[in-house]
Amino acid sequence: MWFMDDKAIPIRNLLSEMKTRIEKQNKSWNVEQFGRDLFEQTGECIFIIGMDLNYLAANQHALTLLGYGEHEIIGMHVSNVISIGELLEQKISRGDQADIYERILKKKDGSLIPVEISTSLVYDGDGQPSYIQSIARDISDRKASEKIIKRNSRILSVISEATARLFRSPNIESGISEVLESLGHALDMFCCVIFEIEQFSGTPQIMVQYSWSEFDESDFDPEKAIRPFVNRMSLDPNSALSEVKISGARIVPEYSFLAIPILGTFGSQGFLGMFDRDSSLSWLLSDFDVVQTATNLIGAALQRIQYEETIRLNEFRNRMIVESFPDLLVRINADGVILDYNASPNHPLFIHRDMITGRKIIETWPEGIVARILENCERLSRPLF
Repeated sequence: MWFMDDKAIPIRNLLSEMKTRIEKQNKSWNVEQFGRDLFEQTGECIFIIGMDLNYLAANQHALTLLGYGEHEIIGMHVSNVISIGELLEQKISRGDQADIYERILKKKDGSLIPVEISTSLVYDGDGQPSYIQSIARDISDRKASEKIIKRNSRILSVISEATARLFRSPNIESGISEVLESLGHALDMFCCVIFEIEQFSGTPQIMVQYSWSEFDESDFDPEKAIRPFVNRMSLDPNSALSEVKISGARIVPEYSFLAIPILGTFGSQGFLGMFDRDSSLSWLLSDFDVVQTATNLIGAALQRIQYEETIRLNEFRNRMIVESFPDLLVRINADGVILDYNASPNHPLFIHRDMITGRKIIETWPEGIVARILENCERLSRPLF
């Protein structure tokens, strides 16, 4: 009797051990042994494999998964469906305690499909191995979800690092293109731009503020590529726009385009635009939240640029106002009494205002200087016409 001490053994060892016995036997498999209803109606893919590693039977789920007809798969060697190396290293168990492995199956059309598979050995009434029962479950959706999660994590990591560098940079504006490049590489885009639609004139105008592209502008002009969609974006500026199968030029024959609004950053309508070299936005649904996060981060950086520019303008304006003030300002009444006074500390006539207010001008400075001040006052008070 087999497997009295060990619960599991690699198929490779089992086959070499049983080779002599199998050559003397020609065991067949009958679906009635398994139970036809259970065999066909179970939600799993069931394969029945002979000890010579040829398929004896497969239920309808298994046939549908691989794309074979029943007459095609019976008698086929398992190496046509699964790597024989992986199969031989897989441990085969007795009873219900089968180990579960992740494997890749090859379909009839040549495409590959990931599955979870467990394999167990079934015995006949004499306690001798009769056939191998393999149960597989399609995990394509799970693998796709795992791939999306890993991709999104990678994208967020790249964008977060690029954005952190951007905010640490002394010149945020020069770092926007670096963020666009990081976003483009993470999403497999060939061009990323930040653009505005200016509508102060009669015809909406596109103004590309920042851009990154794998190609020169002579090969791909993003402004020209965006122009056909300006009216649609203008009608609904708060919604994302996506377009597929756009005819391009020689270097990019066909591409897709996605534009996401950047809210609250421009006086006009601002968007993050991305160009995909594929003709369909296959990444859109799975990656849209990540792309929106990137858009928000870029929007925050643009807002900071605007705030810093506003501060710089205010500082410049204040400096101009201060510099336009005269070095000496004296306001006197008709009797020559000083009502108000302001002077730069470096001015030769500087006196602390608390010591000068209320005094007569003639008592404050020498007569020659007072004469010049009064002369200037008289000149400035004359009418221009």
